[in-house]
Amino acid sequence: MMKTKLSIMLLFAMAFFSAPVFSQFSDAATIGYIRPFVGSNIVNIGVSTTLCQGRFFIDVSKPNGKLAYAAALTALTSNKKVNIEISDATGCAAGYTEVVSIYILAN
Repeated sequence: MMKTKLSIMLLFAMAFFSAPVFSQFSDAATIGYIRPFVGSNIVNIGVSTTLCQGRFFIDVSKPNGKLAYAAALTALTSNKKVNIEISDATGCAAGYTEVVSIYILAN
């Protein structure tokens, strides 16, 4: 019984402490441009924010990457503000920073 409880606690701790932390968010901003590259899975987006100089990319080959791309297109064409979320683990890159998620905000 004690081994079972210890195993469950260990599994819980491993799941909790190995969970990725995504906690850097842009301020409410607009998407100024979307630039897909032919022959590539990368889509660059320019956002009116100071976070990472407003330069981000979406890798559409990753799970839900196409959904993030669709959210960016929706925000651009409907003139909605967004919050961009990036990984705390990587922070801002020298060029473009990978997007973890895009929140479309009600204006």
